[in-house]
Amino acid sequence: MKPPRNLNLLDCERFVAWTIAFTGCFLDGTGERSFYLELCAGVGNFSASMCKLGRKCIGVELLTNTAKDVINDCVAAVDITAGWFEWLVLDWIKRGLIAGIGAGVPCATFSRARRAPRRRGKKVGFPVAVRSNMYPWGLPDCSERDQKLVDVSNAVVKVCLRSIDAAAALMLPCWIENPLPSILWYIEEFELMKELGTFFQKRFAQCQFGTAAMKPTMLHLWNTKQTIDERWQLCRYKRCGGGSFCPVNNRKHVVLTGPCKACDGGGWKTSAASAYNPPLAEAMAKLVI
Repeated sequence: MKPPRNLNLLDCERFVAWTIAFTGCFLDGTGERSFYLELCAGVGNFSASMCKLGRKCIGVELLTNTAKDVINDCVAAVDITAGWFEWLVLDWIKRGLIAGIGAGVPCATFSRARRAPRRRGKKVGFPVAVRSNMYPWGLPDCSERDQKLVDVSNAVVKVCLRSIDAAAALMLPCWIENPLPSILWYIEEFELMKELGTFFQKRFAQCQFGTAAMKPTMLHLWNTKQTIDERWQLCRYKRCGGGSFCPVNNRKHVVLTGPCKACDGGGWKTSAASAYNPPLAEAMAKLVI
């Protein structure tokens, strides 16, 4: 596979050097030489759980989401949309260096929480919709600012889909996660990818794993285990005073709407609660290994 013309050797070499240092997978000698890769890893709870279970796993987070090159021990900040990165990942998959791959695609522009009405020239407290079921790749009349967000998100999704497509076709374990109502699932490529390897999906609520919010979620999985765990289910909640009561956690669900006043630099409550909690990260890891 030929490298892209716009290959940034400095960034590429730094990332490869970090991968070698963390996994040791490119060193000659005996032992396992492949590792797992988590795209859009956030704080890396899934990667950390994989390592705790004895599997080598590195996470990659979007460079635009952090100012640091290395977020923590197992997550590096990389421009996922750079040509060199996708070339490198596909080359590693082809050479058998990646044992499995997954992605928790950022749901910001795919979220149905973006539902504020469009008011030209007026400031709106909540973000407006930039996608729909009919236009999952972006509405045709987005503002210039919103279009830039859509373009970046689309580029990330395409890299994730092409990487998972290549790995799943080789019968490697793969997964991709997003909220259950996310517009992401209306992208037609997902229907085509269901034909790759052994595909199944899980619909569940993250409160079953101890989160304060319900967070209905969808997991698409290829070539992974079908573990028996009663937590992989939607919440059987009860209506309670205008909200919902979680029987698993024995409390009302926290509602993730509006800005997060306690967050550094602002942001939205949904973004602040986007990381997998440790029980969920461990359960996901056990599906993959």
